[in-house]
Amino acid sequence: MNEKILVLVVDRDDDIGRKTPYRSPIIGRDNILSVAQTFALSDPEDSDLNTIYAAIKLFDQLREEGKDVEIAIICGNESADRSADEKIERELQEVLRVTKATGVYLVTDGAEDEYVVPIITSYVPIKSIQRIVIKQVPKIETTYYVIKKLLEDEKIQRKFVLPLSIFFLVYGILMLVGKSSYALAASLLIISAYAIIKIYKLESHLIRFVNITREKITSGSIQPIFNTVALVIAIGGILQSIGVAINLSPTTTAPLSRYVPIVIGIKNAAWWIYLSYLIIFIGRFLELIMLNKKIVLTAQMHSFSTSLVLVLIVLALLSATEIALATSPEDAVIAAVTSRDFIVYLVLAVLILSIRYVLETLITRGKETA
Repeated sequence: MNEKILVLVVDRDDDIGRKTPYRSPIIGRDNILSVAQTFALSDPEDSDLNTIYAAIKLFDQLREEGKDVEIAIICGNESADRSADEKIERELQEVLRVTKATGVYLVTDGAEDEYVVPIITSYVPIKSIQRIVIKQVPKIETTYYVIKKLLEDEKIQRKFVLPLSIFFLVYGILMLVGKSSYALAASLLIISAYAIIKIYKLESHLIRFVNITREKITSGSIQPIFNTVALVIAIGGILQSIGVAINLSPTTTAPLSRYVPIVIGIKNAAWWIYLSYLIIFIGRFLELIMLNKKIVLTAQMHSFSTSLVLVLIVLALLSATEIALATSPEDAVIAAVTSRDFIVYLVLAVLILSIRYVLETLITRGKETA
């Protein structure tokens, strides 16, 4: 019994799916030749195109040698990450089921496509790997041409050109407005955030958030607008609080006074975060009114007062900590619990709880009377 060979092309980032109307898996010489011709008209300079033609050539050679051979293309997705590999695995299973192949000749242009070798070998042995290297005329292979082509590549633009553009844009703007001392720090902060997003692949969650927000706004919901404003305020407030903590200096010579600016920064951030919560709360309340939904005042009042009491208690503890750190160790506890801010915040918290209790009692009695 002759061995059934599969000539396989893997397009991990799905250039074929994005640049042609064809959807993988694609099986058969005629189908793949049609893909190659369509792909050539769409992007004649893509290395995947050369890989496809090389696979067709290998297929023809093997068939001339009398081998039982089939050819196929499987694709991942644009993200070229774990989800792409899972899609490739599913398509490989489908191709193997249809072709009954017992060995694979993998044709690749290297780079990302060879990440899938372990996936393939877990289902079928790879008999050969043919790497395609594109030949260039020496005059074309200049630095200018290479840079130009790199800048035109969408993947390079997203991964490298975009963060560099953000870096220089922020740096230039801050230089123009006379904030040159912050230019480098702000640019590095943005680039670091971008790197974290790419490393942990947070962009997919961000895209999903944007899509959900757009759908809700289109359907008439106002909550996403309030959520976005709250997020911007929270981020801006936290950054401003960090600036406050950095710029403050200890006012006493107490051993732990150097930590006071940090506590003050956290207190400042607590107010901004609570303001963000209030904006979200107001947005939710207004949306209930707009949608004519039943509003349970006791539940809304309980939620609002609980959050306010919680932030007041946090501020009271932070105020006490601030005083304790700025005072000598032997007087720290007394100074903390007798400080004005500590007492005021606790009194306000107790007052709000008392008012809530009275209002809830009156509402309950009113319902019982009715």
